Amino acid sequence: CAGLPVRGIRRGGRGSGQQILCNISLTSFFMMLYYVTRSTSLTMISGLVYSTMGTLLYSLVNLLLSVAFPSKNVDSTKFTNLGNMIYHLHINNTGDDFRNNIIRSIIVSIVFLALSSFLSCVAINKKDIK
Repeated sequence: CAGLPVRGIRRGGRGSGQQILCNISLTSFFMMLYYVTRSTSLTMISGLVYSTMGTLLYSLVNLLLSVAFPSKNVDSTKFTNLGNMIYHLHINNTGDDFRNNIIRSIIVSIVFLALSSFLSCVAINKKDIK
């Protein structure tokens, strides 16, 4: 992967820093879910369901997308944190494929982080006003 510094915390780890960014943005999503619902049990249950059954959910979404758009090859895992962590960063691709996966995963993580942080701030401000 020449030209793109993808080595992370441990020596030789490809995409380790990006994994940390994915985990931080996924955590911020669940914190946003807590601030919006004020329910710890819902947040814990959704976190468990998302992490254990995320692949099933992605398969169902991909199936629905393939039925809705039969001429397109749409993969929903490319646009989610867990999908990027599970499918696209652990593939032993090299060169441009790996670089494209890292860049897309960083963009998805930053969008997830920004969106969930913004919604958390809005939810906190609305709760404080009441």
